[in-house]
Amino acid sequence: MAIPRKRRKKSMKVLLIGLGVLVVGLGLALGYRNFEGVAESPNPLSGEGWRIGDEVPPEVFAKAESLSAGKKLDIVPGQTMFFSNVPEMVKEPGIMTRVDNCLSKSGDVRLLYSHFNLLIDYSGKNIRNVPAQMGVAIVNRTQRVVDVYYKRLANGISRKLDGTRIYEDDLAPMKPGETIPVYYGTQLGNVVFANYLKQNPQEQLWSSLKPGEKSWIYDKVGIHGWAIMMGDFVFRDHATGQLLTLDNIRAGEAIGIRSFVAPIGEDLDAFYQANDKPNSILNQAPEEAFHMRGLITDGITRQFTLSYNSQKDGLKTLTFNSALDAQDVDPSLPGFEPAKFQNDLTSGTDEYGSKNSKGQIQPLPVQNNGSYGAMYEVTLNIMGPTAIAIQGSALNSPGLAYVDLYNQFITAGLDFAPENVKTVRLVDPNYFDYYSHPEKLRPLGYGSVFYVLPEKGRHSHTLHIGLAPNSYAPFKVVLMPLNK
Repeated sequence: MAIPRKRRKKSMKVLLIGLGVLVVGLGLALGYRNFEGVAESPNPLSGEGWRIGDEVPPEVFAKAESLSAGKKLDIVPGQTMFFSNVPEMVKEPGIMTRVDNCLSKSGDVRLLYSHFNLLIDYSGKNIRNVPAQMGVAIVNRTQRVVDVYYKRLANGISRKLDGTRIYEDDLAPMKPGETIPVYYGTQLGNVVFANYLKQNPQEQLWSSLKPGEKSWIYDKVGIHGWAIMMGDFVFRDHATGQLLTLDNIRAGEAIGIRSFVAPIGEDLDAFYQANDKPNSILNQAPEEAFHMRGLITDGITRQFTLSYNSQKDGLKTLTFNSALDAQDVDPSLPGFEPAKFQNDLTSGTDEYGSKNSKGQIQPLPVQNNGSYGAMYEVTLNIMGPTAIAIQGSALNSPGLAYVDLYNQFITAGLDFAPENVKTVRLVDPNYFDYYSHPEKLRPLGYGSVFYVLPEKGRHSHTLHIGLAPNSYAPFKVVLMPLNK
């Protein structure tokens, strides 16, 4: 298949190792159901009202008027995010992302990493993939004892050390000639994101670090498995309880973070000492289209307020998580997205962006294609019974789209209630015929009802939504009268 300009975060990868060819694709699902496979409860209203789980055809979204096109999001200032997503498929031990000072002006620090264990052992007669320790090290680079607190923290793996797969609903269609089943990590990404959203943000002590000490947050993951983590942190002076920020730390003080992959059984302190050198940071792979790592300093929390009258306003949409190439202004290009918010981007710097053949380090801008880790807080001021549906990413390109887009996962939360955190899978009924009978695939753009709000008068809600690791964007939310 001819691949046009990439809309998603990076190219498909084909990696030759001793075990054969590994091609990473996307997954399995056979309906609009939750992860346990149980259909959502219907809306108690009878008649022709929309119900949770109802399929919404593309023409509904096409008819809707955009509420996001050309509008500006309110960006919460003073936050930072440690972001680690390249090299995504890690083949050798080392540090993937290094940030020497993650502290922010507000004190709030988000952490997001997503990596695939492709660690290779060359020591034996035959090279082989091996299990790994994957995670982050938080380093106290101050002259005081620092307490590390997390407000929300969710992490997980897709495959255990014994090879057992924990999540199998993102199995890829088998390409002709392939023999190794492959998974894209989309289900795990949404499980982690859902668990993150379900938590009530409150400070909980993770560790206390003396000057120079490190705190490890990591998982042990089997071969060809994903490890993903998302969390919100603050750091406090142990003696005084003072929140540490960029404005009150002493000269030369910092809190560092490193993401890493190490073989199982490796002593992590010794591993850190051997690998924490500027020129030993792993370069991203040549086929990875965007530099998705570093410290993000803008665009982390986005806010928007809207009013909607279900009896008068008809169909309205919001477009979230536009890709970097959505800055295109030519409608014929695949990245063209006229309905995006004006400032739907993150920005930041990776001080250890790349190294040349001489080992010299060159800083690079962070390219967070799709704004992974960014959170939208949308205040909905509604009049009348309303349904909220979500449409998966639909590439603006003729012909067959990327295989990934025919099976998508999207997660959202409503009104800070754990029971309102929902994940939907949007999958073509003939997804597994992608390579053998692509003519069976239906057009992209179908969606599903996420929430029903049956109140007749005025009611307000807060929608929390974002792009889970390994998911696809941009996607749309539509507000509809509850009565079809």
